[in-house]
Amino acid sequence: MTRPIKRLPIAVLLMLASGSDALAQNPEPEVVPLHVQVTISRYQEAELISSLPYMLSATANDRFSSCSLRMGADVPVPTISMVFNQAGEETPRRSFNYRNVGTNIDCQATTVSDDRYQLLVNIEESSVYGDDQTPTDAFGGQPVFRSFQSSNTMILRDGQSRQYTAAADRITGESIRVDVTLTVLE
Repeated sequence: MTRPIKRLPIAVLLMLASGSDALAQNPEPEVVPLHVQVTISRYQEAELISSLPYMLSATANDRFSSCSLRMGADVPVPTISMVFNQAGEETPRRSFNYRNVGTNIDCQATTVSDDRYQLLVNIEESSVYGDDQTPTDAFGGQPVFRSFQSSNTMILRDGQSRQYTAAADRITGESIRVDVTLTVLE
């Protein structure tokens, strides 16, 4: 009994025939250590209110590596529910749920050319509005949470900065700007 001949794709045959030459032509890109600074700035009209820089150490071309930053707090949010006491009367009971607020940043990097790097940056930020920022009667005195999410892919060189987003808060008119700076470590 004869076995059928399996046909291999021409590309596989060429790689087998050339041996290690195929691997030498397409080497894995060099792993490069980087610092990525993400600065989230808030403005009221043209006046800078806050500027928070976050520094992440990234590794370009490491397929198993991405860098993340998680910074925040759990904030109590009061809730009132009506319960029946032993006398059968309804009484209010105050309890708390907790909501996480803070900043989450994820970053991945790859080499595009000898001196340029592609960065994929994801940002999620949430916070509680202060009493001076929102009309309390509009929300019944309850806490109001704001959130900001952004995702972008950009190409930067060593030492280069780029502002990649600017957005306005619909309640306060405050604008948020995100700047990213890349530094290649030697």
